[in-house]
Amino acid sequence: MLTVSGVGLMPDSEAKTWCTLNSSARWDCTLPEIPTGQRGRVTFNSGVINDAVFTGYRASKGGVPVFRFLK
Repeated sequence: MLTVSGVGLMPDSEAKTWCTLNSSARWDCTLPEIPTGQRGRVTFNSGVINDAVFTGYRASKGGVPVFRFLK
C-alpha cells in the first residue's frame, strides 16, 4: 500500500489502475505484487507531493514488514 498526500496530484494512466482518490489531497495505491529483483514505480504527472508512506512486506524474508516514509 502506498499513500501519497499533496496538492493537485494526478497519477499517470498506469498508476490510475492502482490508485484511488481518498480525499481531495490523498491518493491510496494498492500496488500489484512486485517480483523479487524488480522495482515498481508510481508516477504522478502534476501537483506537489507533501509526503508519502509505503507499507508492505518482504516475502523472501518470511513476511518481514517494510515501512518507508518519504518526504
